Amino acid sequence: MSEDGDLERERRAAATEWVAKLSRTSIDTDQLQAFFAWRRDPANRRVWDAMEAGRKRVDRFVVRPETERFKVIDIWTGETAIIASTPQQHMSEEDALHMARLLNRSVKDGDRSVRR
Repeated sequence: MSEDGDLERERRAAATEWVAKLSRTSIDTDQLQAFFAWRRDPANRRVWDAMEAGRKRVDRFVVRPETERFKVIDIWTGETAIIASTPQQHMSEEDALHMARLLNRSVKDGDRSVRR
């Protein structure tokens, strides 16, 4: 394979790693600055933009395992989702997935509020 093809594959791999890092509920300032520095390179920016265009919209509410149960996390805040003053935690996986789907559907329908 050509050197250009290898470099392109490396850029795609780096972009994929950045997606994973940026999807975590917590990321420090140094990591964000490193991402912005990486993305300033025009070739990296091209790969990043192409990858972003192809990605589906990320759900705001995700299910995370606890010790033996599951909880619903709001990725905007990194906190456990709260509905009617009740933290959405210590749930069965089925219940947590159901609640995350309901919350994400609500957000997609235009409700941008944080559930309380």
